[in-house]
Amino acid sequence: MADLQARPVAHGRRPHGSEVRHALLTSSPLLSSALGPALLIALSALGVLALDTALWVSVASEVAALALWGFVGGLRVGVGRLGALITGVLNAVIGLGVVAVKLVAGH
Repeated sequence: MADLQARPVAHGRRPHGSEVRHALLTSSPLLSSALGPALLIALSALGVLALDTALWVSVASEVAALALWGFVGGLRVGVGRLGALITGVLNAVIGLGVVAVKLVAGH
């Protein structure tokens, strides 16, 4: 969304259809990462599971998604399976670090 909002300011025109599609495609991992937590919170609101459970499952799934995106990204840039695995693990460690900071901060 930031890219689409900045384009008129930077280029003096609205984005064209192909530019909108490109922005949505490149942003899809960010957009799709909200679906799982939103679904889990909706299930919590319906009484299917406790809110704490929904939030912790969301955290775990998002950290796992970071690892998967790191692994896939590593494969796509050609670092091999071991390099992709290391990238995925590092992404997960960074994600867990963010979780730890938020827990310490009381979020």
